[in-house]
Amino acid sequence: MSPLRAILWNGAGQALAAVGVLVGMRWLTNCVDPDIFGEVTLLVGACGLAVNVLATPLIQAVMHEYPAARSQHEVEHLYRVFSRTLGRTLLKSFVVIFVASVAVRCVFTFSWPPLALTLLLLVGDSWRAAVLGMFNAEQRHKIYVYWVIADAWLRPLMAVLFIHFFGAAAETILLAYLCVSFAALLMGNRVMRWPFLRKHCDGTDQEEKRLEERLRTYASPLLPLGIIGWITGLADRYIIGGTIGLGAAGIYAAAAGLASRPVLMLGTALELAIRPRYQEIVGDKNPQQEKRILLIWIALVTGAGTLYVAALAEWREEIAALLLGKSFRSGSLLMPWVASGYVLLVTSYIFERVCYAHSRTRRVLSIQTVTAVVAIICLSAGAYRYGLQGAAVAVPVFYAAQLAASIYYAVITHRESHVIAQTAHSYG
Repeated sequence: MSPLRAILWNGAGQALAAVGVLVGMRWLTNCVDPDIFGEVTLLVGACGLAVNVLATPLIQAVMHEYPAARSQHEVEHLYRVFSRTLGRTLLKSFVVIFVASVAVRCVFTFSWPPLALTLLLLVGDSWRAAVLGMFNAEQRHKIYVYWVIADAWLRPLMAVLFIHFFGAAAETILLAYLCVSFAALLMGNRVMRWPFLRKHCDGTDQEEKRLEERLRTYASPLLPLGIIGWITGLADRYIIGGTIGLGAAGIYAAAAGLASRPVLMLGTALELAIRPRYQEIVGDKNPQQEKRILLIWIALVTGAGTLYVAALAEWREEIAALLLGKSFRSGSLLMPWVASGYVLLVTSYIFERVCYAHSRTRRVLSIQTVTAVVAIICLSAGAYRYGLQGAAVAVPVFYAAQLAASIYYAVITHRESHVIAQTAHSYG
């Protein structure tokens, strides 16, 4: 598939998946009250944190190793070692996860059935993330898009069906999510026929140990990014749930999810279209063209984002009435604040890409660390003092801090690369 077709496929897939998420939110908020929605949001968010820490770094390591494995015809060997490593990681982490579950239950008074289902969902979603990572590594864009769209639509649809037959409860929704997760895994393995569970695979025990060590070495530095990203993206729900209540967390999660989804989709679509060209320009060592394409990228994000925030501020009540259940519509007041924060976030990603492109990944960690610290302070103070409105106003504040830090490091990185290019030209 050509790069342009890949961009179109991924862009269309994200748009359809986003529509599925929005429609699913409407379905769910019509079927359950804010307390149940808040409980599910917090449990699924905790599952996402575990996936980010346990599975995502290893998946990134596999994607890094895949080109070499493909050239040496050792893809099956790589997948076998990865599946075993991920399985061991999940087993070793079970005790820690169980203790964390007990702590969460004490703070938020969750019952045991939803917690048990969340632990099972962690296993399913970890392997789901692994399969999606393999689709990316193999550039199977079509099946990747089909998978993402199906997941976005089937989870809420299955949840609504389960609620209809078994009643509205957090465990009902989580059970529906779990069924969709494992059904998708079975279908994915049947379609792709990956060699996860083959007993025999070329390669000695020493080779497998070396490969496993390479995977872990690559994955280890990525662990903090998963935790920090979770803090900046989802900590607000937990702070609200702990200080105000699960019902408030449910209202906030629904409003924030509705307001942020179009901004994130815009940012991802523009990145798919622009980042490959930007990477080429960086490789050609042309600072002027690099600056020009960055300015175009920034103008597109900020221009479209500003229009979206203005439209949301003007028609927030109508949008909430269309896409949220009646019990959740009071969150419409929060939506412009959250949306403006996510516009700042997506803009900051552009400056972070400068650091990524010039191999200054430690600076990205510094940027996100600053954001996480500011986020915890602002969200805690805002939620405690002013409730939901204070938490919503905190979102653009801490994402403004991320934007400022990313601009600072991007400027330094750009200047350093310009000096290096001039030096190389002089000696050339």
